[in-house]
Amino acid sequence: MQKVVEHGLKLDLHIHSYFSSAKDGKKVAKNTLENLPILVEKLNENAVNICAITDHDAFSNELYVALKQEEQADGTIQKVLPGVEFSVRFIGRSGEETVHVIAIFDDSDGSKVQHIETILKTKRPDICGSYSEESFLAILREISVDTLAFLRRLRPMSQIRPSQH
Repeated sequence: MQKVVEHGLKLDLHIHSYFSSAKDGKKVAKNTLENLPILVEKLNENAVNICAITDHDAFSNELYVALKQEEQADGTIQKVLPGVEFSVRFIGRSGEETVHVIAIFDDSDGSKVQHIETILKTKRPDICGSYSEESFLAILREISVDTLAFLRRLRPMSQIRPSQH
């Protein structure tokens, strides 16, 4: 009997570069194109097979393309995906709440991936450095590629009443 999965893959879809410095401050100041070899070394040391740089409300095609070249190298990185960590305001039972949505995009159309950067430069977060739910969805529609999204709450689950989740 043949197994469906022969070996696991390690993913890191939450990597920030200096493009996240508006929210992450100095801790990402050295996460630049020039220091990309250090990131690649650490990903390889930790046997990460699939990764994405998901900056806060920004996308750098230059960083993405540079990291994507590692798919051809002899390291462990097999796939580099384009992504963004969006700050989005959703309205729930207890009112408006800002959450982070990590969006990972299909990379089969390079011109659409390249266009993500332009879209995000023209459509910036509005109130309190976040997008409304509708403006977030409008951006995804404009990007117009298949997207996988992960919700990341900004406050610990222990601070959320049971009726909120």
